[in-house]
Amino acid sequence: MIVDNNLEYPLYLQLYEYYKKRIVEGELKSGEKLPSKRYLSNSLGLSVNTVTRAYYLLEEEGFIIAIERRGYFVEQLSNINVGKSNQELTPFKKDKTEEILYDFSSSAISKGEFPFYTFSKLYKKVIEKYRENILMNSDPNGKLEFKIAISKYLRESRGLITNPKNIVISSGMEYLFQILFYIFPQENIFGIENPGYDVLPSMIKSRGFGVVPIEIGPEGIDLDALEKSDVSILTITPSHQFPTGTIMPISRRLQVLHWANMSSKNYVIEDDYDSEFRYVGKPIDPLKSLDTEDKVIYLGSFSKSVAPSLRISYMVLPESLMESLSEDAPFFICSVPVIEQMVMAEFLINGHFERHLNRMRRIYKKNREVAIKLLENEPKVLNISGADAGIHIVVEFDTKKSDSELKKEFLEAGISISPLSEYYSGGEPSHSKFILGFGGLTREALTEGIGKMLQIL
Repeated sequence: MIVDNNLEYPLYLQLYEYYKKRIVEGELKSGEKLPSKRYLSNSLGLSVNTVTRAYYLLEEEGFIIAIERRGYFVEQLSNINVGKSNQELTPFKKDKTEEILYDFSSSAISKGEFPFYTFSKLYKKVIEKYRENILMNSDPNGKLEFKIAISKYLRESRGLITNPKNIVISSGMEYLFQILFYIFPQENIFGIENPGYDVLPSMIKSRGFGVVPIEIGPEGIDLDALEKSDVSILTITPSHQFPTGTIMPISRRLQVLHWANMSSKNYVIEDDYDSEFRYVGKPIDPLKSLDTEDKVIYLGSFSKSVAPSLRISYMVLPESLMESLSEDAPFFICSVPVIEQMVMAEFLINGHFERHLNRMRRIYKKNREVAIKLLENEPKVLNISGADAGIHIVVEFDTKKSDSELKKEFLEAGISISPLSEYYSGGEPSHSKFILGFGGLTREALTEGIGKMLQIL
């Protein structure tokens, strides 16, 4: 078996290890052609992206070489011992004692509401409508039709006026950041929210940039700390700060823009995280909608609103950075398959996305109400915050147990939930606060899971 879905080990790494082992042991000879990505995708039941990532790793490490219009071939491995390897792929078997029964992770969504029927019809429609065109490479930054659909959506739902040609499509936020790392000179220093995305500091440091964590207060980023720092690139989630749920008020947004306009080197990367789901008051306009000097890089994604597995994200680049993109990072090619871009374009254009969002808002709003009702009068709960938007809340427990002890006990009971302290980059993290996602559970499972959680406290 080439890949095993029962292993807790990414499929693309399993595929990578499989071909690496065969090459090192001499089963695959130099110059031998590997199966096409499309063939492997169909025969193994994997996405093309999964196969692409595996082949990318093999190519990066010099095991294979890509020849345009011909495919992938085993590289000449003259300096590698191709004798039998004793190394085997370590089986990451699932621990039955840690089976997740209640997934309270902030990234979990309601899987049962995915519009399978609509997507199946759209795939068929796109194939019939575009036929050979979906077999051709798209623009390096993504299909224009998809970018026009995104531009229209941003104008109607977020109040953003964008040039579709300034939109860059990619498979996930991580890929978008990799593009930005090539655009910005390395003397730049990134400012990150603290607490914030736990993977962001290591991503930035791995590319040689400096990183300054900036504390999050009741109104978002600490502006005094920002102005006193050497930060030139600020990354923020103003509409629903991750993970605290803080919403940045208009006064602080204008101050952040003023900071950005103080220097030609300064830019703001705005991740419009969870902006689609707001339950109290009117939707908050993005920082980019106030950006008269074109200093904000706007990031958006369909991971929460549709499905994480789609791996479709996008960014709107300022005009001043578009030239840098073509000059400094011409090798970045859109990694989202053309057919998926066209299906998502149809999903947006024909109103399916808006209807899906409205349905999910109703479901998540009800889930939120159930979670808050179960927690708000509970003596073991000191505070609930970040509840106005998004699909998670922050709950502070009255406990003498450490965060790691609680997390371990929760996990042993089949409860997956993370403490806020895991998202800090230095400083003094808040303890006894946990990020409770309510998007991936039914209301019955929410009730059961929260009940078990309170019993453990």
